[in-house]
Order: sequence, then structure tokens, then C-alpha cells
Amino acid sequence: SKEFPKIMFKSTSVTPVEGKEYQYTIAGEITMLGVTKSITANFDYYGTGKAMNGADIAGGEVTFSVKRTDFGMSYGVPGIGDEVTLMVSLQAYKK
Repeated sequence: SKEFPKIMFKSTSVTPVEGKEYQYTIAGEITMLGVTKSITANFDYYGTGKAMNGADIAGGEVTFSVKRTDFGMSYGVPGIGDEVTLMVSLQAYKK
């Protein structure tokens, strides 16, 4: 929405998943449409490498689920699913 154009996430902890190399559980708070809720996300770390310009990069993917109605999004419920899964791909460059 114009009033809340961003989804914000602030982590409170990162825990390695036992027996799973490069997988982590991230706990934190997500804010959407002015509503803040605690969530737990799964993070898969893909590793490091070199970008086309030679810069050092690292990448991964975060996956988590939320209920739309928890954030005031009730349009179409129950015809449109209330629980949605979000996948966020990340790439970080070293400066």
C-alpha cells in the first residue's frame, strides 16, 4: 500500500540446524502494513563466490509463512488462502 510500502524484518537470533550444514533457523519480527509479528524463518546459505565484476559475494534464501489476516489482509478469505509462504533470495556484496 502507499501508506506502508515496505515489509521489514529484524532478526533476534540465528541458530544452526543440527545435522544440516548451511541451514539455519532465524527468529525475529516482521512488520507488514504497520503490524509487527514474531516469526521463525528457514535460511539456506548457498555459499560465496565472485561476481562478474570480481567482487566477493555470498548468497542464500529465506523461507517463511504468515497468515494474511494477521496483518489485516482479509480480501478473498477463505476463497484465497490465508496462509502464504514467502521466499526471499539474498545476495550480499563485500565492500
